Amino acid sequence: MRHIKELVMDEDNDGCTPLHYACRRGVPVSVNNLLDFNVSIHSKSKDKKSPLHFAASYGRINTCQRLLQDMSDTRLLNEGDLHGMTPLHLAAKNGHDKVVQLLLKKGALFLSDHSGWTALHHASLGGYTQTMKVILDTNMKCTDRLDEEGNTALHFAAREGHAKAVALLLRYDADIVLNKQQASFLHTAIHNKRKEVVLTTVRNKRWEECLKVFSHYSPSNRCPILEMVEYLPECRKVLLDFRMMPSTEDKSSQDYHIEYNFRYLQCPLEFTEKGAPLQDVTYEPLSTLNAMVQHNRIELLNHPVCKEYLLMKWWERTRDGGRSSGLEGKRLQDGFRFENCGIFIVMLEVIMKTLLKSTVVFVFLLVAFGLSFYVLLSIQDAFSSPLLSIMQTFSMMLGDINYHDAFLEPYLRNELAYPLLSFAHLIAFTMFVPIVLMNLLIGLAVGDIAEVQKHALLKRIAMQVELHTSLEKKLPLWFLHKVDQKSTVVYPNRPRYGEGLLRGVFHYFFCTQEVRQEMPNVDTSLETEIMKQKYRYVCFLSSVFEKFKTLNKEA
Repeated sequence: MRHIKELVMDEDNDGCTPLHYACRRGVPVSVNNLLDFNVSIHSKSKDKKSPLHFAASYGRINTCQRLLQDMSDTRLLNEGDLHGMTPLHLAAKNGHDKVVQLLLKKGALFLSDHSGWTALHHASLGGYTQTMKVILDTNMKCTDRLDEEGNTALHFAAREGHAKAVALLLRYDADIVLNKQQASFLHTAIHNKRKEVVLTTVRNKRWEECLKVFSHYSPSNRCPILEMVEYLPECRKVLLDFRMMPSTEDKSSQDYHIEYNFRYLQCPLEFTEKGAPLQDVTYEPLSTLNAMVQHNRIELLNHPVCKEYLLMKWWERTRDGGRSSGLEGKRLQDGFRFENCGIFIVMLEVIMKTLLKSTVVFVFLLVAFGLSFYVLLSIQDAFSSPLLSIMQTFSMMLGDINYHDAFLEPYLRNELAYPLLSFAHLIAFTMFVPIVLMNLLIGLAVGDIAEVQKHALLKRIAMQVELHTSLEKKLPLWFLHKVDQKSTVVYPNRPRYGEGLLRGVFHYFFCTQEVRQEMPNVDTSLETEIMKQKYRYVCFLSSVFEKFKTLNKEA
């Protein structure tokens, strides 16, 4: 008998007794037998884990109940292992909500391990919402506990992409704080490209609070609005969709209107002025739109809210829902922007830049062939001097070769000093300059035009943003306060640019044709999933019904 007691108390290389392994496997009979031999439940392995640590870590609810049955104090419940993790930490880390509930009922404390993590931190890291709910229902204050890096459970859930865990913590009024890197949970989600977490936050009733928590002095964790533009533009688009509020009237009615809210499209004007409210922090005007241009977010720049925002900067809203530029319209073109002409101006600019860049190449060819023709054909008036020869060569480059007068007639009259060399030089010139070089320039121009057409919309909006940014930098703050608008109302079924045939024709040919903006489609993923489940359920019922009919026939 004494030999058996020695065996059940023996430890392996890891310092574990048979009771440790019995608790790990969750075998109640073995646990009871070992406890009958008075095996200590306080025995520790080399990493300072007790049998209760093993049972809690593997979710052995019955084993935990048996170990805690004869417990006289809570010392066993709150003992930490080598890393300071209690049985509650281990149960929460692995999502064993029943074990967590049992340990809390028995008096487990909300302690932190050596890294400052609570049980809620561990549960949030794994996204175990049921376990989190058990912890939160017991102690709601633990939502705001910080680890050594200043992270809350929200940071952990957001970093790992657990959208449901984030929604649960927000519902339990978890504080939105910055960690030691000046990052909120939303920054963490955006930088790790956790799209579902960001969308859940944007759709939450506390979304405005989440967007406002950031440090003005952090270079890497800026305003979440700007961070979304850079890392998750699709989430920024959803936020823009929420800024469009249609009226309840019929869409074909003259009174139907859409309100566009610009609140989160630009920072408050006070922050663009040095000195207030922050002494050493200033923001560029139109900071959000400039970020969209910088990161080539054409889908955001082309969003109805952004387009209306730029129009608001240009036009003055009138009472009847139309627009006025502030001019009286003495001339037809007053107040109009020649947007359709802009692309041709940009094309001309790009082609001129390409021509200037390629000038270095063909100038050397032009001078070389011009001087060569001067040596070979100097008896002719057109090539009598180096300068005239170069000018004639330039004319030949454009197609005016004048073969009959410059080469054929002198050859027939035996006036060419070097006939063979002259004709060979002419062939080389024709191959290199009018054919190769000119086709090269045409190809570059065509490629540039295609590139301009491809990015014309981005280029146009970028130029508008640059114009408004430079203007607002120069204008005084009191004037910007006077003309800036937080929102605007558009009546899509009313004339937007005044009445009259001439105005309509002018706008048709010279201004961008604006199509009435419809409300963007809402997220139909939930509806699609419901329809899929419904279809599967109908198919299941149909198959069951067919089997039932077959059984009836056989009977």
